[in-house]
Amino acid sequence: MSRLQGYYQYPFIFMTACKWAFPMSQAKFELFEQSLDNLFNWLENKDVSRGHFVSKNQINPELLTTLKRSLGYQLTPVIVANSLDLIIDIYPTVAVGAAKTGILHVGRYNWLNLRDQNKQQDILGSLQKCFPEIDVLSLGKLDHEKLPTVPSTDMREVSPLIPLDGVDEFINTHEQIILTFDLSSLSKGVGLLEEKALDKEVKELIERCTATDKVRMILLTGDSDRSLYSRKTKAIYDGLKDVSHRQLQHA
Repeated sequence: MSRLQGYYQYPFIFMTACKWAFPMSQAKFELFEQSLDNLFNWLENKDVSRGHFVSKNQINPELLTTLKRSLGYQLTPVIVANSLDLIIDIYPTVAVGAAKTGILHVGRYNWLNLRDQNKQQDILGSLQKCFPEIDVLSLGKLDHEKLPTVPSTDMREVSPLIPLDGVDEFINTHEQIILTFDLSSLSKGVGLLEEKALDKEVKELIERCTATDKVRMILLTGDSDRSLYSRKTKAIYDGLKDVSHRQLQHA
């Protein structure tokens, strides 16, 4: 199933993509499909070009066609999906040949969600094995050796904000950039002050990356309604719209 609507007024095209991945149940897949369809409908009132694609047994070919067409029109695809696993299917379509690719993966991890971190790293590691030209820089990652052997009840976040040190150098040393956001980890256990700080840093990261014209795709993934409809999703959307308005003003 697929839908595509809107006109190409901005340098981004927003898409929702639902993918079945083992061992996901049919019921969970249908819940994801409904959630992402609702998000697509929310975008209908935002005056942006948008598409909704569902992939079950194999990747939806219309998604790949739309990605290729969008990049041909110099539009950056912004995809909200239920799994980072989607990147393995679409990377060959969004990447330019064997150009050196930098993936900036944004998440907030500690010992409470270490399993989620490992899952994300496994997916990106599999992608690197297939495409050796890829480098990954994880922002917000907590190293295993820094984890306490016995979790403390009063332990606080080791890295409460997205560390942007080294981002500019990473961007400059790669020919193309892909941004991935783990909405689930960014939305959990965050207080109001941290929310505001994260919103600001997410927007700053988007601005730094899009200023280079190297971004080939932005992928947002969430494992629940709460993460898909989170404040982080809106912060990323608002950041992209701000970039769009500035680019249009200077066109």
